[in-house]
Amino acid sequence: MLPVSSLPLGAIGVTPLEMASAYATFANYGWQSPPTIIACVTDGSGKFLN
Repeated sequence: MLPVSSLPLGAIGVTPLEMASAYATFANYGWQSPPTIIACVTDGSGKFLN
């Protein structure tokens, strides 16, 4: 693959989830974990939080 100077600017098709996963790896000191989707948030008594 040839080097592309605009690659750091997002010139290729990368999803927001892929970008978040890449930056999360930096925040985790190089450890990559699979993304987790949070469907809902509840408090201690089971009430849904907005």
